[in-house]
Amino acid sequence: MTRARQIQSNYHQTKTASLSVSKNLRRRRPRTKDSLDKERRIRLLDEAIVTGNIESLRCLSVTGAGFVNDGIRRLNEKDFHKDEEQVRLDIIRSFTHLAADTKSQQSFKKQKQEDLLHVIMDVLRRHPKLAYYQGFHDVCTCLIVVLGKEAAMPAAESLAMFFFRDCMLDNLEPVLDQLSLMTALLKLEDPEVQEFLDKY
Repeated sequence: MTRARQIQSNYHQTKTASLSVSKNLRRRRPRTKDSLDKERRIRLLDEAIVTGNIESLRCLSVTGAGFVNDGIRRLNEKDFHKDEEQVRLDIIRSFTHLAADTKSQQSFKKQKQEDLLHVIMDVLRRHPKLAYYQGFHDVCTCLIVVLGKEAAMPAAESLAMFFFRDCMLDNLEPVLDQLSLMTALLKLEDPEVQEFLDKY
């Protein structure tokens, strides 16, 4: 059974049971902008689940309110990368150079942070064997600022796969091996500098 089929099957099993509860809640509560936005997002999630649109689910998971509630999150939990929580924590501290004094500035900053989350998680979900390391979000921030979100996504993927791959594995052994070579190379190229480094 494909991943899309599994999501659809689990979804249909839980949807019927929760439908009447959702209707009752909607009747009891006044319809605010937040509740309308939430209902719209749930409809988009419903459509993506029913049609098996994994790409749409991935996009919704990293924007706005994500999967909205635990029920929908459990349906899609296998799509989450193990480092996603750390990514989110780092993104909170991103784009600090942007002003956030007015609502429009705050909204712009939040959108950029969502773009950053989308770019990073797109790379990690396409290549689940990669591990996130703190600092990759700074690289992706520069890509978004210079290239924009859409162009930043393939650029970030290329950097992760061909330039930072050894830094994005489950352990740092490849990086440590490379650093050990630096000592030998420096000793050959500039023994005086290497001698200085050995002392201090």
